[in-house]
Amino acid sequence: MENLAIRSLGTASPDRVAEPASSSEGAGFADTLRDVVRKANEEQIAAESETRSLVSGEGDIVDTMIAIGRAEVSMKFVVTLRNRALEAYQEVKRLQV
Repeated sequence: MENLAIRSLGTASPDRVAEPASSSEGAGFADTLRDVVRKANEEQIAAESETRSLVSGEGDIVDTMIAIGRAEVSMKFVVTLRNRALEAYQEVKRLQV
């Protein structure tokens, strides 16, 4: 089983939050979104693989349930991102120009 570590998010200061990210600091929104969807897809594939190995008698129920749980959380996160993006788009659409 994988060793999962919890990383500190650090503290957010108002100065850091207000600063726009420059292109040299990292990936843009589209790249980040693409990575999140890719990782969620990988979690779904891993869960399916674990389920298949469990059904064939080779897998472990604990590892299978963990993989399914991770895939479920990843999918919920992607759906939440999609919903928030749609809400933001609709809000921008309602703005008067």
